[in-house]
Amino acid sequence: SGTIVGTTKRNGEEYSIVLTAGHVVEGTGDLFVHLNTLEEKYRSTKKYEGAGIHAEVVAVSPQTKYDLALVAIKTTPEIKKRGFVEIDLEKRIAKGNRMLIGGCPGFGSTFYASSCQVTWVKEYNHLRPNVVHLDFRGAGGQSGGGVLNSNGKISSVVQAADGRRTYSSSQLSLREFLEINPEYSFLIGKLILIMLG
Repeated sequence: SGTIVGTTKRNGEEYSIVLTAGHVVEGTGDLFVHLNTLEEKYRSTKKYEGAGIHAEVVAVSPQTKYDLALVAIKTTPEIKKRGFVEIDLEKRIAKGNRMLIGGCPGFGSTFYASSCQVTWVKEYNHLRPNVVHLDFRGAGGQSGGGVLNSNGKISSVVQAADGRRTYSSSQLSLREFLEINPEYSFLIGKLILIMLG
């Protein structure tokens, strides 16, 4: 899952910038992203060619043990309505990249796992997500990103790497959050640059 922390324009279209943890652990680049809000649509498809929504990892924290990243996803009515994104599955296009994910769809239902790692990748073309083998051994916690309360403050973060809830408080301001979790500062700086164009 991830929290929408801003928007940006790309080729005249609006993209939501999502702060996420526990998904991408290597580098920037293209993604195919499956959103829970569209899950029923995907269940009815027998093939995954073109089923994924195109997204892009625009920044990754240099402290990769936290698996923090900013992801640009084309804004949809569902995203605007909900104000956050539940990412069901991410698959890197490039062969050999690693990731941790929180769940994967298959065989007409969604299987939720704490986290997993791609240990084998078979690359297809750009219209079809890569076929991957997922290793769930030693997985801890659930994937997650920043969670906003009704006042727009970050109230908690779940780290997928070890499943540890780093902080939980409805009164936590962004400044206080960054003091406690300085590993986010790099991405917040990148976010500001992205939004400024």
